[in-house]
Amino acid sequence: MGVKGGYGIAAVIPLLISLACLVPLIRSHAVKWREVRRDTAPIWVPFLCFFLAFLLSVIMTGDSMRGLDYPNRWLLLMPIVFVLVAARRHIDFKYFWLGIAVGSVLTGIVSTYQIFSLGYGRSQGFTAANPYGNLSILLGLLCGVGALYAKPRKIGILLALAGWGGMWASLLSVTRGGWPLLVPFVILLLMHLARLPRKTAVILLVAHIVLVTLAFPTASRVISNRIDDASRDLSIADPQKKSESSVGARLAMWKISFQIWQEHPAFGIGPTRYKDELHRKNTEQFKSSDIYTQNVAHHEWLDAMARAGTVGGLALALVYVLPLAGLLRRRHTRPALRSLGGAGVVAMIGSFGLYGLTNTTFTNHPSLLFFIVALSVVWAQYLQETDADPATQSWPLLGRTQPVGR
Repeated sequence: MGVKGGYGIAAVIPLLISLACLVPLIRSHAVKWREVRRDTAPIWVPFLCFFLAFLLSVIMTGDSMRGLDYPNRWLLLMPIVFVLVAARRHIDFKYFWLGIAVGSVLTGIVSTYQIFSLGYGRSQGFTAANPYGNLSILLGLLCGVGALYAKPRKIGILLALAGWGGMWASLLSVTRGGWPLLVPFVILLLMHLARLPRKTAVILLVAHIVLVTLAFPTASRVISNRIDDASRDLSIADPQKKSESSVGARLAMWKISFQIWQEHPAFGIGPTRYKDELHRKNTEQFKSSDIYTQNVAHHEWLDAMARAGTVGGLALALVYVLPLAGLLRRRHTRPALRSLGGAGVVAMIGSFGLYGLTNTTFTNHPSLLFFIVALSVVWAQYLQETDADPATQSWPLLGRTQPVGR
């Protein structure tokens, strides 16, 4: 997020480490792989289904096998899920949450430098502006989750303050899809304040108000300009001129993608054929130069359904639904629904699910990588907490507790 070339490093190192760890874990008789497969099912099952949906689309449409590059990336990261869950009783997850705090602050600094020193129109870190905004606000949300459950108290306060870095970076990315997520972030902060002693809560509240006040002039200008731009785009009467605008081009791509799904409802048009069909229909209906530069629908659901049909749309739904269903399934037998892991899963599902209504996030490499790795970590910690004896374990985030599973 904040280091040039960092994505390439982050994509390779976790996979190599997880593969190296997988061998001794497989040889270890202490790990029951039947239980690991069961515990990780809410993650690997929907990812496998997503791959199979695209494979079916390629077979049924006769499309190129190159179309499987997108869902292949989901499966290549699965060793991370298995390793984290298999070794969860021996992992201290506090380093992940400290990394989230550092990342949120760093991305806020990078975005500030890009806007106010380099003169960028939109902050983008070292990826594209839209996924950068999504990942930044997710960092902020996870900081809010961590603040609510962190022990000791000082770490919770640090996370609460660090969360504003991600929110600020998302705002400077000028990505409208993230604005609604400010609401749950503020709710998390208020819940965190309610759990603090009165004096500490008042001091921290003042700190939050100061940060918001400092950001307000820039924030209000960014939001006002984007609302004005959207209103102006929507008021254009000429369809061709309207499709040249930011909002108009996106609406046109949604319309074309919906048409493609209607024409190929079962298995879609095929993953690689989608781009050619998008451009062909653009030539017939809009002739938008902006759409000719695109190869996605800018809408997660419409993109999956146009490429892989209803089968692809249902597989995408499983990616969001099964992790949440896994939480609910344990609600009646284990007291960890409100645990850090559960809240973290909800934050990620909510963030990517909401962004998917206006952007195609999973086709972007950094977004997909962050989603799978972060989801795997919080899921593993969620299971670690449910393994613990509720009589001796609270909801620890960063505090040292009795060894888990003993």
